[in-house]
Amino acid sequence: MTIKDTGIGIPKEDLKYIFERFYRSDLSRNRQTRGTGIGFAITKALVEAHGGTIKIDSEVGKGTNVIVEFNR
Repeated sequence: MTIKDTGIGIPKEDLKYIFERFYRSDLSRNRQTRGTGIGFAITKALVEAHGGTIKIDSEVGKGTNVIVEFNR
């Protein structure tokens, strides 16, 4: 399954931290964009608990792709 958006994107240097609890990139730390930084950590835990994998591909200014795979 692939989930795509056309949002602000995630800088390449932040992708290695994206699954850490409470991590928020500099682009999402302003007052107008809300969030706690736990969404990807929870999602990864749930996907892996069901035997799946998750990866993220993103480009600043173009958006983000989240790829989730489950093996049978």
